Amino acid sequence: MKRIMIVFATAAAVAVFSIISGANGVLAADTQALEQQIQQMQQDLNRLMNELRAVKEEQAHSAEIRAAAKAEAKAKEDFKVSTKGGIKVESGDGNFKALIGGRIMADAAWFDEDKTNMGDGTEFRRARLHLAGTMFKDWHFKTEWDFAGNATAAKDVLIKYTGWKSFHNLGVTVGHHKLPMMLENMTSSRFISFMERSTAHGAFVSDIGDRQIGISGNLNGDNWSLTGGVWSADMDDDAASEGDEDWQTGGRLTYAPYYGRGRVLHLGFWGNYFQNPDASNITFAPRPESHIMSGMVSTGAITPTDDLVRWGGEIAGVYGPASLQGEYVQADIDRTSSGNVTTGFDFYGWYLEGSYFLTGETRNYEGGTGKFDRITPLKSLYQGGPGAWQVAVRFSGLDLDDGTILGGQEHNWTLGLNWYVNPYIRFMANYILVDNNDNATGNSANLKSGETSASNDDPRIFQIRAQVDF
Repeated sequence: MKRIMIVFATAAAVAVFSIISGANGVLAADTQALEQQIQQMQQDLNRLMNELRAVKEEQAHSAEIRAAAKAEAKAKEDFKVSTKGGIKVESGDGNFKALIGGRIMADAAWFDEDKTNMGDGTEFRRARLHLAGTMFKDWHFKTEWDFAGNATAAKDVLIKYTGWKSFHNLGVTVGHHKLPMMLENMTSSRFISFMERSTAHGAFVSDIGDRQIGISGNLNGDNWSLTGGVWSADMDDDAASEGDEDWQTGGRLTYAPYYGRGRVLHLGFWGNYFQNPDASNITFAPRPESHIMSGMVSTGAITPTDDLVRWGGEIAGVYGPASLQGEYVQADIDRTSSGNVTTGFDFYGWYLEGSYFLTGETRNYEGGTGKFDRITPLKSLYQGGPGAWQVAVRFSGLDLDDGTILGGQEHNWTLGLNWYVNPYIRFMANYILVDNNDNATGNSANLKSGETSASNDDPRIFQIRAQVDF
């Protein structure tokens, strides 16, 4: 029994040892397989990490591209550039704007002389550059300079505030700017129907100065305007003279009872008071609606002067391609002699003009400022069309004879032809018939051989212009 138990125990031990030995073999095999699986997992993990790293790098690159695109889009929103009507730069929110522009007018004139010599010639009538802009939507500025005639002259140099729009679009302007006088004065030289404004404007506005340094305010609605202010010296005033500066005040009211595209009736009235503290000279000596010659009527220097009152009425109408326009201007001046005797002199001028567009356009009118604006051809030359063709005629008169001042009387007929190639380029031709009375002797220094007097001198003038503005 004991031997049997020993044999059984020995057999059991052998069996256990065999089992253990077999398990070890299986365990060893499993361990090797596990190690291989771990190595494979490590490789897969490394590959996954590499792929993840590549994805992150691609995402980062894409984010950079999106950020750059967003920044570019934002930059475009914040910064806009256009070239319509000038070189214009504008912020995306509209708070800041700047416009660079200008105009060039090249003229030539030929004279059919009567009693005095007149030299045919050419000139740059205007050669201007300007910078205008807006800051914070309500603050506006402009600086414009003319370089014609080999000289530099200030035109509009101003600051304007328009933050009170709720009160009839109230605006306040400070600086060197136009005085509110005459419809043809307020209408830009780029848009008037003739090469030169009338002799009435030349005598009573241009000779005194159509722009001065001052402050003015304006109100307007859709079809009316009211402007008034106070002005002092011009830009070239001599501060070293120590004399009191001239000053003036005035206003202009316009109303268009009929106002629409191609249908306009304009009415206007203006007045101006000019004070002359240092009793300096005032002279009225306009040119005969041609800038390439001297004047033929002239009051000479009226001195000493106290004050000057100017006033005028305006009327204009547009009916499709047809237009009529006329103005009357009067200037009343007081002269005080050494005996303290004041003498008054009254001078006046007027014009009536009509025009018609052969190609069907109409004159554009701004009811809120009471003036005419840019002509837009129905089909410009670059669009394959003829551009806009306009014929015009004007009859004007000026009387500088009153009392002891015999400055002369002048009447002019002007025929005009305008070709608008596009809204910014225009060619003009004017033919002027001048009719002066016996007192119009302003060109006496240029008498022709054999003539003894420049009175009743009646020349003919043909002039042309090439004009571009931007």
